[in-house]
Amino acid sequence: MVKYIIFVFITLLFLYYKNNNQSTIKFVKKSDLNLYIYLKNYIKHFKSKNEIKFKLGTTFNKNILEEYLSNILIFTKNDKKCLNYYLSILKQNVTNTTINFSEWNFVKISYNIEKGMPFTLGKYIFLSDRLLLKYYIDMAKKNKKNIIDNCETLIHEKIHIFQRYNQNVFDKYYRKKFNSLKINNLSISEYWNNMIISNPDGLNINYIYIYKNTKYLPLLINYNNTLKQIVLELKSINSRLITKNKYIDIHKFIPFQKYSPDISCYHPNEIYAYLISKLIIKNIKSFKII
Repeated sequence: MVKYIIFVFITLLFLYYKNNNQSTIKFVKKSDLNLYIYLKNYIKHFKSKNEIKFKLGTTFNKNILEEYLSNILIFTKNDKKCLNYYLSILKQNVTNTTINFSEWNFVKISYNIEKGMPFTLGKYIFLSDRLLLKYYIDMAKKNKKNIIDNCETLIHEKIHIFQRYNQNVFDKYYRKKFNSLKINNLSISEYWNNMIISNPDGLNINYIYIYKNTKYLPLLINYNNTLKQIVLELKSINSRLITKNKYIDIHKFIPFQKYSPDISCYHPNEIYAYLISKLIIKNIKSFKII
């Protein structure tokens, strides 16, 4: 219990924001300058044609930035209605944390992009058209379980934005609590670079773990057109840490076996966002549905 209280206390410090009684919600348009800048910077991190194909669903000769922008969609009345609904639900129920509800920036994107998964860039949360439709249906049917799950997803994405602008603080926390060390002397072989899938919510992947005096690197890869989380053993050569070809499944890596099988362990940002969003929802004694 003491460890739990300490963990919650640290969490509230890291999530410190001043609550604002008046929420501002921005439904971002394709013409938005920040959207252009965020996407332009993001695609610079792509490591291979294999990754581009995986994220966009096809190989093509078009400009990658234009492809992303062409898949930015216009919010419908139902989209706006359901997002306002979920933020009202959150504001009513999440009262014991200092998570900020005063600024939400949403981008609607085609489910063909990034496999339809929610993600963040800058201060913007990207939600696919199919996910927004699901959110609306869950709201209309008052499906409490799904509504709670959807609220948890929004909290998860909001945490990613806070991480992005306070990464140095989080890195110190990860080192202490997760035994995750950020390094600058990593060399990933071409073999693995061709399979790596960049996560917008954790673009720097130079986080290693030390177990029994051996260093390991978790990765998210495209393995036969399926996302796979793996752990690579590293070897030291001339002050560089080099990836080996042999890998193990991420949930067979003993330091990660304490986590639920459905958690993404390949990046400490994901571990933290998963644990804290779960904790915030769990801490609500009676979740009220409007």
